[in-house]
Amino acid sequence: GALDVFDSIDISYCIFLACEVGGSKFIESTEQTIQVNIIDSNIRIYQTVFPWLTERRIPFIFTSSYLQGTENSYGAIKRLGEVWIHSLGGLGKILRLWNVYGPEQVGLKSHVLSDWAHQCAQNDTARSLTDGREERQFVHVNDTAAACGVGMQHHEELDMVSDVSSGEWVTMRQVGVLLEHA
Repeated sequence: GALDVFDSIDISYCIFLACEVGGSKFIESTEQTIQVNIIDSNIRIYQTVFPWLTERRIPFIFTSSYLQGTENSYGAIKRLGEVWIHSLGGLGKILRLWNVYGPEQVGLKSHVLSDWAHQCAQNDTARSLTDGREERQFVHVNDTAAACGVGMQHHEELDMVSDVSSGEWVTMRQVGVLLEHA
């Protein structure tokens, strides 16, 4: 298969970050083709990667999302990944990431904080797609990387599912005010 090219490398651990979900701008898209393509492409990724890791007994972390319970293609594909990981008997562990932020290229697949910072830099204002009352927990990309490293070092002791978050709820309006003063 496609991953056999790695057979000559002694891979001792894998951190699976590879879901293709199209970014938050596509999560609630009503265009059926987009939603079906998100599901289809991820199933093909799972069908390639998970058996390959399993056959080689390579322990790994699957990065999921706190949104895995939502009723859209993003939630469905994350739930499917979690169910698959649970069936592997501990070879894979699940880290549920909460609104990761940090430096990134702004575009179709960028995240809300990057989008807002870019809008502020360009237009001195940011436009929200919601009323801003929804609450979220955020985690910086450096903290996410550190959590993945700890998970890798302590794979056996890691719970089957662990959340990676600041643990602090903030409304998007509060985040907007902070960004405004930055």
